[in-house]
Amino acid sequence: AMGGVNWGEPVDLLGSLHWSYLLVFLAYISFTLFAFLNVITGFFCENAFDLAEQDKEHIIREQLENKAKYCSEFEAIFA
Repeated sequence: AMGGVNWGEPVDLLGSLHWSYLLVFLAYISFTLFAFLNVITGFFCENAFDLAEQDKEHIIREQLENKAKYCSEFEAIFA
């Protein structure tokens, strides 16, 4: 698809040399995949936290505006 080497070829070659090379290769692939997925997950989590914080600030702003409106209405009623 991308012009790369099929992973089966290095696995076969390393396995034929010694099992420890195969183990190191699989550990490298696992670590790299884990690191990549960790970066992607961190990106999405950071965006979700930013959106939640903006939403929280928006709600607080609306409540303060409503408080001011209600206070002025009560002053008009009881004044």
